[in-house]
Amino acid sequence: MAGDPAIVKVSRALGQLLAGVPGANLFMDRSEDDPVREEERPAICPHIVDLQYDPQAGGGETRHSVVVDVDFYHDVLTVAEISTGLAIMIAQANALIAADRTLGGMLETLELRSATADEQAVPDLGAAVLTLDITFITPRDDFTTICGATGLF
Repeated sequence: MAGDPAIVKVSRALGQLLAGVPGANLFMDRSEDDPVREEERPAICPHIVDLQYDPQAGGGETRHSVVVDVDFYHDVLTVAEISTGLAIMIAQANALIAADRTLGGMLETLELRSATADEQAVPDLGAAVLTLDITFITPRDDFTTICGATGLF
């Protein structure tokens, strides 16, 4: 297999985009067994939570539908509430996403689905989860190459 898997390329590009949220620490691939500590906040932790494959008509391509949960942590430890600090971080992330919804031409779509601070959904106090929906195309038999809007990645 040549190169990184397409989903890794997408994850890295999303991480680079989210790293632009002012003042927030970015943690990629952080285990839920290693919670974000108070001194690391504010912080952002994206996690791929679902990946579906849809072979396209003609059989030459596969559409990848990805669900990403982005955990936002603020230093105000609210319970079941999207605090002002969390709302600002989510709005800043949205502005970055809105400026580059294809991650440089790599993706078909990158859309915000929802944000929640429900106690059953968040990893810790003072956290909110933003759910993103992402789609991109690869060749059917090559999950390392992305067939993006502006070329191959």
